[in-house]
Amino acid sequence: MAISTVDLATPSGLKLYDNTDLDEVKAGITSASTVVHSIDIDNQNAAEVFLKLFNVTVGSVTVGTTPAQFVMMVPATTRLVFAIPGGMVFGTALTAAVTLLAIENDTTDPGATTIKLKLISVKKKEYL
Repeated sequence: MAISTVDLATPSGLKLYDNTDLDEVKAGITSASTVVHSIDIDNQNAAEVFLKLFNVTVGSVTVGTTPAQFVMMVPATTRLVFAIPGGMVFGTALTAAVTLLAIENDTTDPGATTIKLKLISVKKKEYL
């Protein structure tokens, strides 16, 4: 498993988060408020999985108990890439996990097959 966050050379300060093996174990993406502008998820499993994004710091997330702000089904053996015009705001922090079921209390490991996640985000700025 490899996780990296890279600053992209943009005036807005975009960051690329890259996790090559996301699963039901929570992964902290950022501990600050952020705006997600694109999601690229590659499910190499033979079963559908559910991406769960939490508006909570990684230390405060319990997969199966903490409600996700965003849940998305990713079909089996499918890569989904999409932009989010205007962005999706996570006002506290951003944590991710993947489980086999969409229900909030699911903690099922998606299995040994790799699920890759890339997110492009920028730190949320407050304007007065």
